Amino acid sequence: MGGIEGALGVRAEQVVAKLPAQQQAALPHVLSLLINIGDEQSAVTARRTPWAALDSEAKRELVRALVEARLFVSELTGDVPTFGVAHEALLRRWPRVVEWIERHRQALQIRTRVAAQAERWAAAGRPRDLLLPEGTQANQARGLLEIADLALSSQEKDYVDASLRRARLGSRIRFAAMAIIGLLAVLAAVLGLTARSAQQEAEQRRADAESLMSFMLGDFVDKLRPLGRLDLLDDVSAKALTYLSGAATDSSTSSANAQRVKTLQLIAEVGTAQGRHAAASDALRAAEQILQRQLAAGHDELPLLKAAGANAFWLGKLSFDRGEWSRAEQYMLRYRDFSARIVNAMPNDLDGWMELSYAHNSYGSALLRQDKLPAAAAAFAHSVELKQRVLSRQPERPGIAVDLANAISWLASTKVKLGQLREAMRLFQQEEALLIGAHNKEPTNAVWAQKLSSSIWRKADLLQAFGDASAGAAYERAAQLILQPIQRDPTNKLWQRHAASIRLRQLAEAGDTDSAAALAVHQHLQQLRDQSPDAREVQHLLAKASEQLARSYLRKGNASLASITLQQAVEIYQQLRSGALDRSVDASYARTLLLTAEIQLAQGSQNAKQTCRAAIEALDPARRGSDYLTLVPLVEASLCAGEAKAALDIMARLESMGYRDARYLKNISKYKSEKGNT
Repeated sequence: MGGIEGALGVRAEQVVAKLPAQQQAALPHVLSLLINIGDEQSAVTARRTPWAALDSEAKRELVRALVEARLFVSELTGDVPTFGVAHEALLRRWPRVVEWIERHRQALQIRTRVAAQAERWAAAGRPRDLLLPEGTQANQARGLLEIADLALSSQEKDYVDASLRRARLGSRIRFAAMAIIGLLAVLAAVLGLTARSAQQEAEQRRADAESLMSFMLGDFVDKLRPLGRLDLLDDVSAKALTYLSGAATDSSTSSANAQRVKTLQLIAEVGTAQGRHAAASDALRAAEQILQRQLAAGHDELPLLKAAGANAFWLGKLSFDRGEWSRAEQYMLRYRDFSARIVNAMPNDLDGWMELSYAHNSYGSALLRQDKLPAAAAAFAHSVELKQRVLSRQPERPGIAVDLANAISWLASTKVKLGQLREAMRLFQQEEALLIGAHNKEPTNAVWAQKLSSSIWRKADLLQAFGDASAGAAYERAAQLILQPIQRDPTNKLWQRHAASIRLRQLAEAGDTDSAAALAVHQHLQQLRDQSPDAREVQHLLAKASEQLARSYLRKGNASLASITLQQAVEIYQQLRSGALDRSVDASYARTLLLTAEIQLAQGSQNAKQTCRAAIEALDPARRGSDYLTLVPLVEASLCAGEAKAALDIMARLESMGYRDARYLKNISKYKSEKGNT
């Protein structure tokens, strides 16, 4: 083969050497259209290029000559005339080409990546959010345009040009915003210094400057939010926060303070969008201090109450995201109380009803995290009742059915934890019916498709708990639905986690034997964890994937590999349990310990009972609960540890709920069989 490939290079050099100088000079441009180099493996591969990409007669004549020499081929790709090298060996054995590739390897790698991104951009309708981000990628693409020997297709040029235009626009917006905010801050300071003899006039001027600053910041936020480019306001919002945090507020008017609160909440939105929770918290606490002074002074205007409620919600959400459930409960309770005061002041205002329903839902979420189940159920029921009232009066109100379905879902999940599985199923069916109606009206709404997928997934979990064979079909339907949003936005990590969760359930439902599929899910979640190492939910999912992969290895008789794989799950759960209280993590950790005991038995170890007792200790608070997700592993751990009486009591509770999961019944029947043989 080496001789044949070497002959190709010699033949190619002979053909090119006979061509006119103008055609020989066109060779680098033609080569750049035919060569791809991957980012990771740096492998050189050939690609087909449309004849239309040749923009000069010299290039076309060169390609014709190489086609006639059978070094290139010309063919139809779809309905498009294209050309390319006849053998990829030509790219490795033609010294002229090898030397040119090595000289331009980095540029070709960048061009290959840009070509793929441009193809995706064009296929999606050329949206702005798929353009190259400002910084390294945009600068690398700009460099491609400056290389004389490198040719880009018209689509690739359009993509690079559009990306560079957006980068320039972002820089201009950022510099303009910083200049305006800086100018306004200076103006406010100058006005304060020069108006000492007229304090009232100075306060008014400062208020005007702050109002203008708030307006400009709000205007920028409104324009950049749809583009997903709130990061352009990072420096601006930081400067505005520094100024507003140091400004005196005791002598300011109510309207001036309200304007400051609005600006601080905008700053918090920018910080939250960029994951800068500390900056968002600082802004919200500064706003909280202003609001508390206003409320203590006896002000109770509706705008003030709305601002106070919104501020309490955002502080609660920040606490919720950090796993500070008790603090989140306090803030969400304030949010609910402020919303209730608004409804009392305007009892017929439907927007007020909706705000109060959101507040009840947020409050219930904080209670649910702390296992305050009856109180959480009451809060969710209030939220459902308020949304039903709004729906009855405004059935065509956009999104109301989806909002109602969300509240019903929270109530149903609480009923599951209370052990009221049949009532939970009835509520899940109501949720699904509402979301199907919304999805049918707007089938392209990706967010609603994701919500419908979640609803079907939750119902499938309950079907499996009842031992209903239709659970597998429901999981498949949920999996198919989430593919639609992911195809529209493959970068959405929330939707990717959603799809991975469903896939793990499908693998478990199918019998825990597909190691290849389990490994694929595990590797995908590992990548997501590497991108967001502090995301608690991703950590939990990765641990579940490790458990599923270990279980599949054990089912195939490889206990040693199962033990090694499971260790990652154990370490993750131990880390998660050292933080905020979370019963779902306790249950997952217990299931991991049960699998550890199963592996120990397979390896002939005598430590299985001790491991099962550790699982019981992890689940001890669940003895007083009714959530089957914690009761089931508690039964299995008790049986494994030889605590039959405790297991029988819990089994009776599960049976009264209607719990009939096939794997659970198999496990306890195996135990009964073992007892009967002894």
